[in-house]
Amino acid sequence: MAVDPPRGRPAGVAGGIKCNKKYFKKYLSDITSFLSGFSDRGTFMNRFSGMVIIVLILAGALLAAGCSAPPATVSQMKNNSMPAMLPLPTVTIPFSFQIPAPCPPENASLFINVSPVGDHYPGDTIIFSGTTNLPAGENFTLAIFSASFLPCQKTIYPCRNPDTVNPGCCMGGFNRTVAVIPGGCGINTWSFTINTSEFDFRPDLYIVYMESGNTSGDGLFTMLEKPLPPPALRAPWIVMDRIPAACLGNIITLRGTTNLPAGENVTTRIFGSWFNCTKCLPENDSVDECCGDQIPLDVPVLPGSDGINTWSREVNTSYYSFSARDYTIDVGNPSHALWNSTGFTILNISESATPWTVIDPIPDHYLGDIATFRGTTNLAPGELITIRISEPTVMCAKCRGDFADSVKGCCGSFNRTVAVREGECGNNLWSLDVNTSQHDFQEEQYWIGTYGENDSMFGSDFFNITGISDSNLTSTIPEESPLER
Repeated sequence: MAVDPPRGRPAGVAGGIKCNKKYFKKYLSDITSFLSGFSDRGTFMNRFSGMVIIVLILAGALLAAGCSAPPATVSQMKNNSMPAMLPLPTVTIPFSFQIPAPCPPENASLFINVSPVGDHYPGDTIIFSGTTNLPAGENFTLAIFSASFLPCQKTIYPCRNPDTVNPGCCMGGFNRTVAVIPGGCGINTWSFTINTSEFDFRPDLYIVYMESGNTSGDGLFTMLEKPLPPPALRAPWIVMDRIPAACLGNIITLRGTTNLPAGENVTTRIFGSWFNCTKCLPENDSVDECCGDQIPLDVPVLPGSDGINTWSREVNTSYYSFSARDYTIDVGNPSHALWNSTGFTILNISESATPWTVIDPIPDHYLGDIATFRGTTNLAPGELITIRISEPTVMCAKCRGDFADSVKGCCGSFNRTVAVREGECGNNLWSLDVNTSQHDFQEEQYWIGTYGENDSMFGSDFFNITGISDSNLTSTIPEESPLER
């Protein structure tokens, strides 16, 4: 037999929640107002107590609003089922519950920390900041200086500021006083701003150092080279590649790069580098610096990559009045008022039948250096040249002892044989490396000579060996606080 549902309930609903909506809404409004003021309270115990109170208040809200569940019907009890429950309304409470980080003990060691600032470019404004447990309002000293060791040079450039981050400027160093800002829970903060367009900043690694009594801290940051803007955004430019020396009669290629658009022209002109002119008639198709027309030629700019384009021109030095000498090439674009220059050399082909050897100028060397001696010759590639080195000739007594492979003036016998290498235009090359820490070298002048077949002498020269190289000297850096610089 079906059992009618309780009077006052919708058909089909065997059980549910009966609430007085009017009182429930009013009670929730009162709870919200109370919790809005309560959520601002600060300590952990207050917040924990608040959570207990919230649970009690919500329970009271339901009871005060007259919400209750009816008992199960006979039919439900027989079927061993619970009455259906209507869902409770969702209530959003404007309250956040967070457990704060534990405060450090009052007897914790004093510290000053700096937060990482990343890489910067000279001219940037950098804000340094960090934390400390020094008391709020207390001051500490902040210094910034290059991490690179630089010897103190009063002439170093640039040194524009009396307080500078460049230790090579022999100035007082950069340091400032920074005040501690109140924080929370015993952890205070600090902040310092610097404009790196001042104080001699340049690309380098820098140290920021903080100190207060026996408490200190430090950090590192890097100043980078400012990147160039994209080629298309820069002012117009034209660059020429290096032009190696060429033999008279060779075809040479003049080339370079530019950010001018592909399809535009660059004008090239070639002429002798040394002007010593008398009156003369103009010459067409001539590189003569006085009377020639400088063989002008417009060449097109060819597409390159990333906005950097190319240009090139070939010249046959059998024509245009070329001779063995130095020349200048101008390249530019008149519409942009843009010109650039470089030089190159035309060499004469050696046609002398008499063998010769030339020793290139020899710089002074430090005792212990590897000295390189080199020169040119018209001997054929593969032929041999003998190199001898000794003290200048002196009056010698009878030699005692073995001085083989020595540069001693009387009894030394240092000599080496080197093979000729192919050069340009018949001007072939030779070279020899000698370790001056061996062979009895001392701090004095020496003689070098070159010999061919049958011990025939080609040429000679003198060179000097001086004291210890600067590279073998060491510097002792005194230990000191960075603030004492």
